[in-house]
Amino acid sequence: MFLLWVESAMCDLIALREGGHEMIDRYNKAYGNAPHPSEFSTIRLGLKSLPFSRIRDRFFCLWPKWKDKNAIRESIERVVILRNAFSHAQVQPFRNYLLYKPTNWNSINRYMNCGTCSNYIGDCDCSKTDLSEPRCLKLDSMVVCGAYEDIRAVDHNCLLPTAINLGVKYRGIAWPNRNGGFEVADNRNSINSD
Repeated sequence: MFLLWVESAMCDLIALREGGHEMIDRYNKAYGNAPHPSEFSTIRLGLKSLPFSRIRDRFFCLWPKWKDKNAIRESIERVVILRNAFSHAQVQPFRNYLLYKPTNWNSINRYMNCGTCSNYIGDCDCSKTDLSEPRCLKLDSMVVCGAYEDIRAVDHNCLLPTAINLGVKYRGIAWPNRNGGFEVADNRNSINSD
């Protein structure tokens, strides 16, 4: 679910950037109190109909600094891969993992880690011992834990700073902390909507 949330947050930021200052002002005034401006919703829905990889590319075009920051770029790439993987995975009862047969292994080999040795899949020998045909990516609890780390990194270290830079109200995901509370990337109280 959080993978979809990252995609939606990226669409929101793109729509607001492309909509300009007037749309941002109207969005901030309506935030939490009224429906979003109709122009914003139209742009956002148009973006949501695109493949996530095209949304990512558009996001990088509007904010190229994130493409240059390796850790953020790699986290975003893994979020895109996993969002597509979970959307198209084979589900079978009584199996504690899913299988995903990608159409292109290039980005998976570059950005996904092997569950056994933690190297990138393209650099490890573990996956070469898997003789399944066709070759599939196994989505298990280790992959899910890694996904949470990537989603959190994108939420806190990319989407929140982008929203702040754009002057947009933003509330991220509530992440549990060690004290039993929650940590949220949130700038809603620092943006003036008057």
